[in-house]
Amino acid sequence: MRSSPSVPRSRLRPAARHALVAATAGAVVIAVLATPALAASTATVGKVSNPPSQAASGMMPAGAPDAARKTSSQSAPAFKAAASAPYLLGTDVSSYQHPAGAAINWSLVAGSGQAFTVVKATESTDYTNPYLMTDVLGARAAGLLVGLYHFAHPEFSPTAQADYFARQINGIGGTLLPPVLDLESNGGLSSSALISWTSSFLTRLRLDTGRVPMIYSGPYFWSTSMAGSTAFSQYPLWEAHYTTAASPQYIPGWPTWSMWQYSDGSFGSPAAVPGIPANVDRDRFAGTKAQLLALAAASRPGVQPPFNGTATAAQYPDGSFVRVSGDPHVYVVAGLAPLWVSSWSHVGRPQPVAVISLAAFRTLRSSPLDGTFLNDVLTGRVYEMAGGAPLLVTSWTAFGGAQPSVRTDDWDIANAGACGTLCSLLNKPRDGTVLRAAETGQVFVVAGGAPIFVSTWAAFGGPQPFVNVNQLPIQNAGAGSWYNHLSFLPADGTVLSDSSTGQLYVVTSGAPLIGNVTTLGATPFTLVDHNAIVNAGGAGVWAHLA
Repeated sequence: MRSSPSVPRSRLRPAARHALVAATAGAVVIAVLATPALAASTATVGKVSNPPSQAASGMMPAGAPDAARKTSSQSAPAFKAAASAPYLLGTDVSSYQHPAGAAINWSLVAGSGQAFTVVKATESTDYTNPYLMTDVLGARAAGLLVGLYHFAHPEFSPTAQADYFARQINGIGGTLLPPVLDLESNGGLSSSALISWTSSFLTRLRLDTGRVPMIYSGPYFWSTSMAGSTAFSQYPLWEAHYTTAASPQYIPGWPTWSMWQYSDGSFGSPAAVPGIPANVDRDRFAGTKAQLLALAAASRPGVQPPFNGTATAAQYPDGSFVRVSGDPHVYVVAGLAPLWVSSWSHVGRPQPVAVISLAAFRTLRSSPLDGTFLNDVLTGRVYEMAGGAPLLVTSWTAFGGAQPSVRTDDWDIANAGACGTLCSLLNKPRDGTVLRAAETGQVFVVAGGAPIFVSTWAAFGGPQPFVNVNQLPIQNAGAGSWYNHLSFLPADGTVLSDSSTGQLYVVTSGAPLIGNVTTLGATPFTLVDHNAIVNAGGAGVWAHLA
């Protein structure tokens, strides 16, 4: 897998993405509620300051011991060749496969017999592949199964990198192969420190996504930089070992490999992949198409996998209760999303519970639909969902009177932003969420957790979808207690794009500072009103930028 530092990072606007998975419902029972067992955050190894501003020039670059082409006369022990060979074929791609911005023809790729592809998503905490969404959507449309990988920099924080990677995974959603940690650089760490770093990254990524990650590495790197550790066998192995042999070199700790990168495109048959305008890594999967699909759906025991949002209200009406077969956790459905119920007393009394399959559970949403009202029975407060976060309802008048609401466990509200897949509520609305203050008609776009005033839709190409909310949560943003689901100023590091000029700004101490377009071009940004930049530091509605 490669990326090229010479490829400009063009800015991409978000694209809609969905995948269809059928839902099923089962028998009705009264379930015994389980006590949550949330894993603690892992310790940070290294630091997050000064991450690399350019993408790595290659994955297993020429000259690396694991990239050296080998013949069948390997000196080291090899994995036993699978009896089911030939294997499913696949590729992995990055910006390197888009020379001079050339597009990949995914229909031709699929037609050449490829069953899957793995797309580079991120590197360190400052690079997102500018072709990520284009390639994911194109490959999916052509019928390929798709995965994402993160090129690791162990000299920087593992948890910050895992979080950065997870935002792309969770934002894309749908059926994905396990997220991949591309581990081929030790970042100057000792073997023991690198083992600790790797454990921290994988643990955090599992918490962030609910997925069991896959490890990509080579036998030489693993035996030296990782000291031949056998502590990671619970994670699928994607081995990089370029050879014409029937199987790659054996890596202790794994009974077998799941994927094998056997060539960088410089040899093999055929020599190139139709539809890809550059040399491309060649991969094999050790199994059938059904097994590959199963790998794409797999999740770690005890943690639910990501949701794809294809469920309907007819299947899961608001206020219905579900649990996954074999899992004691009970959830109340609100806006087609599951919210954990820690005790029946928190939602009134025991209720009938539908036992559903894990596949059916996956069809729910990762957070409730905008405009869903949640009723915290214990406190008596009601919240409206906006961009994944609960905003306090201070008056029903603006909504034309009281609206139907879903009885919700207070634990979900109190732990919004830290409840993982048990409730999937966010602490602040997603960037780009548009809020309209019902009492005044004023419109704000959320950036870095703060409401930025929109004075005109002209530069946005016309009116945008919005969530009608009360004025007070916006007016009192960051004031404390139940108003903390909006911040007064955007979080530092938030990237803003002037809707009129396209200039990028990085928020520092609440103020928009002009950023380097080349460096920030592929960084997620939020479109804001030009006047909000011009009037930063003003009074009233302009005060949400310093």
